Formats: sequence, C-alpha cells, structure tokens
Amino acid sequence: MFCKSCGKMLNEGSSFCDGCGARAEIEESQPQNRPYYYAPTKSVGLGILLTFLINGSGQMYAGKWERGLLVFALNCIMGIALAIMVLDHAYYDYYNNLYFDFAPVLAWMTAITVFAFVLFVFSLYDTYTLIEKYNEHVRRNGNPPW
Repeated sequence: MFCKSCGKMLNEGSSFCDGCGARAEIEESQPQNRPYYYAPTKSVGLGILLTFLINGSGQMYAGKWERGLLVFALNCIMGIALAIMVLDHAYYDYYNNLYFDFAPVLAWMTAITVFAFVLFVFSLYDTYTLIEKYNEHVRRNGNPPW
C-alpha cells in the first residue's frame, strides 16, 4: 500500500506515513470509482429505426428531447408548406379534371424537399453518434451523461 499524499510505500499495519506523516487511509473492500448503479445502455438499431419512422424521435430516444422536438417541428413545418403549395396550385378544369400547375413554385418545392432529405440524413447520423456517446459514458461511469 502507498501513501496518498507523497506516494511512499507504507509499512504493513502502520497508521502514519514514515515520509510525510500523513494518516494512512484504510482502503475499503469495494473500489471507490465504481458506481453502485449502472444505467442501461441504449440500442443503436432501435434509435435508427425510430428515426426512420418519425424523424427526430431517435434524438428523443437518446435523451436529447429539445433537439428531437426541433427536428420533428422542422419536418412538420416543411410538410405543411409542401401541402399548401400543392393544394394552392391544384385546380379543376371545365370537365372536372384535376390539374397541377407547379411551375411557379417548383424551385421552392425542390429546395424544401432537398432540405428535408439533408435533415433526415443529419438526424440519422446524429442519432447514431448520440447513442454511441451515451453508451460510452454509461459504460465508463455507470450513469447517464444527460
């Protein structure tokens, strides 16, 4: 056993260090750095599946609720915007045939769709990295990081 103050080797059964005079602490049977409670790890596959089903739910599963709700809200706003554009540019002709005239808003629709795809890919990657960080922290410390 070594002195925690100076690092000198202690004699067996001694209560004080010969080098610095510090009190020798008796070690407990359990290591002090090991927690008594271990949080369960999270499944990366389940997080990715949740992201595929509802974009943003993977971040919520990983414990980042604010980020997941933000991604979900952005997806809802983009979906509503696309629906309004489609419905606003649909019309019936004299013979009751439905037509769509997307030419005026095609650039906006394309931009929104591309942004939605980029957000989806980011969400997949973010879910993966968040769950990996969560699991690594749980394995190392025994408790959740956030």
